[in-house]
Amino acid sequence: MRSIGTPPQLKTMRIRRRWDDSMPIIANVRIDVVDRTGRIVDQRVGHNVFTNLGRNWLTRLIVAAEFPASQAADLNLTDDGGGTTDSYAVGGKTYRVRYVGVGIGGTLQSITPPGPGGQVEEASVPGIERQVLITATDYLRQIQPADDTADPELFPTQYSVQCKAIFGYDDISFPAQPTYGTNVPVTEIALFTSRAGATVAGGTGSICYHQFSPISKTPDFALVINWDLRA
Repeated sequence: MRSIGTPPQLKTMRIRRRWDDSMPIIANVRIDVVDRTGRIVDQRVGHNVFTNLGRNWLTRLIVAAEFPASQAADLNLTDDGGGTTDSYAVGGKTYRVRYVGVGIGGTLQSITPPGPGGQVEEASVPGIERQVLITATDYLRQIQPADDTADPELFPTQYSVQCKAIFGYDDISFPAQPTYGTNVPVTEIALFTSRAGATVAGGTGSICYHQFSPISKTPDFALVINWDLRA
C-alpha cells in the first residue's frame, strides 16, 4: 500500500501554546475594628495578592511533587522556630495555612513615625515589610480552628474557606511594644503556613499579603480578621 505522505496543510500548520501564569484564586480580606462594647467602629475591606511564594507552595501542594530544596528558606519551611529542620522533600507538601501576622510598613503607611515604606502590594513581595510583635514573644497569631470540616464559618461555600484570627485589646498595642507602645499604626497583614514559627521575627515567607490605610491599634480596640480564599 502506497503511503500518501504528510498532507501539505499539516506541514505548514503550527501548534501554538499559550501559557497563562495567573492562578484563579480569589482572596478577600476584611478587618473589623471592634471597641470594648463589641461595636464595629471601623473596617478595612480589600483584595490581597497571592504571593509568588504562595503560588509556588500551592502548586506543589496540589500535586505529588517535592519542593526544590533551594526554596526552603524562602518559604520558611525548614525551621519551625524550635530549631527543628525538615527536608523539603519529606514535609513540604503537608504544610497548611495557619498563621496571620501584621506590620506597619508599605507605601500606604501615612503616619510618621514610621512613615511610608518602600513595599507595594504585588506578587513578588517576600512578606511583611515592617513586622510588629503581637505579644511580648509572638510575631504570628494562629487562625481559629473549626469545630469540624463542615463548619459553615470556615467553609462559607463549597468552593471557599475563611481564615479567621482575632487580635485582642491587649495584643499588638501593649506597653512593651518596641517604639510604638500602646498606639501602633497597622498597615500590613499576611498569611503564613503551619511551618512558620510564631516566635520567629522577620515576616518573610508569606503566601498572601495585603496593605491598607493605617489602623491605629490601641488597647481600646480589637482587630477581627476574616480572610476568604475562593477557588
